[in-house]
Amino acid sequence: MNAINTKGTMAAFSSSIFSLLERVEYRRIQTTEDFLAVGELRKVSYQSKQFIDLSSFGALIDDEDYSGHSYVVGVYVDEQLVSTIRLHLVTPDDRNGPTFEYFPDVANKILDAGYSYIDPSRFASDPLILWQYPTIPLLTLRPAAMASIYFNVDHCLSCVRADSTSFYKRSFGSSELASARDIEGFTVPLAVMGAKIADIRERLETRFPFFKSQPYEQRMMFGKIEDLAYPPLNILPSAKYANQTGS
Repeated sequence: MNAINTKGTMAAFSSSIFSLLERVEYRRIQTTEDFLAVGELRKVSYQSKQFIDLSSFGALIDDEDYSGHSYVVGVYVDEQLVSTIRLHLVTPDDRNGPTFEYFPDVANKILDAGYSYIDPSRFASDPLILWQYPTIPLLTLRPAAMASIYFNVDHCLSCVRADSTSFYKRSFGSSELASARDIEGFTVPLAVMGAKIADIRERLETRFPFFKSQPYEQRMMFGKIEDLAYPPLNILPSAKYANQTGS
């Protein structure tokens, strides 16, 4: 595929994503009702993918979902919950999250150097919706990019299925920081993918402009509730406005 066709394909791809974004709303999960819906979605998603042993995995909604250093986000299409992700803010003074739990050697190396990172986990999606809209994973990972900018972290790390590493390399330019390991509760090996935020941001702004967001959307998603004059229920993506203003 030559450069012209590649650019044309990517432009068409981005255009289709922006069209879907018109029907998307994000929600920071906080109420009991919403957590119950997220727990059910996780169960359905994990059963369909068969990469988690639910009998030994533990609760699908746990203490980390309610902690002060994690943010659970729901993605809604036409007001229907279709996917969800949990984002951990991990700093040298607050070392919590799946990467630290499963790969402490990798996490400590970064944290001991004084760096911080966003750690996405608990990705789950409705298998029927995913079949209909295969780009849902990218829209679900979009809040991870927003959190990385809002909290001004240095890296984004993810524990992923070993067979998903190529997706992270191709989409985000991530590097494999730890090769696949067997982790209790998972039926497939996990690896750690990571990238510097500066590199991710430059790549996304050119390759995937729908990852852009404006500061007000970031505040609505991750700001302290008590600091928001009107805490939002649903948050509309601001990617098209960010691209118009060049921010």
